[in-house]
Amino acid sequence: DFLIHHLTSTGNNDSFLQSQLDILKKIKHDNIKETAVLSIARSDYMLDQQDNTAYQVEYNTMAASFGGLGTKLNQYHHYIINKYKDSFTTNQINLIKTSNIPKNNAIYEIADTLVQAYYLHPAAVIMDNNKNIIPCIVMIVKANESNYCDQEALELAIYQQDSNIRVIRRTLQDKFTLNEQGDCLYTIKEL
Repeated sequence: DFLIHHLTSTGNNDSFLQSQLDILKKIKHDNIKETAVLSIARSDYMLDQQDNTAYQVEYNTMAASFGGLGTKLNQYHHYIINKYKDSFTTNQINLIKTSNIPKNNAIYEIADTLVQAYYLHPAAVIMDNNKNIIPCIVMIVKANESNYCDQEALELAIYQQDSNIRVIRRTLQDKFTLNEQGDCLYTIKEL
């Protein structure tokens, strides 16, 4: 009730958020109870050059994006520091030692979390032309999505952990139904 109450006015102007609220309302109306909840969040920070302090500028609760790119960014930082180390001042060198760059294994941790959630409760299923139901992980994307490289990295990391898990991409405009257990049911023709 809290989310619906506070986000309804925003949802009136944001079709994506409105579709999320519609799903929430249907789940509440049908009295579907969750046995487990998965939340993947990303915090974005910016560095204030005046006081050299990192400030949180965003807390994103609806995306797993940049997991793949963020994992590669660590390698890129190492490369840049080593390539241009002779052009840095002594103060800069002390600040940007490669040993100060934390490892970023986000893509593998996100994939591991999704695989564990899949086996805990496969909440989305696809139905082939023969009406066979196949559990899957659904990646919700924007229509005409341009961020497919990061999505492919996540799909690859899931595949590396368990090649039997099917990952599909859908937009919120794609039609689905909820079964009696509250699982999302997609009918697809490309199987």
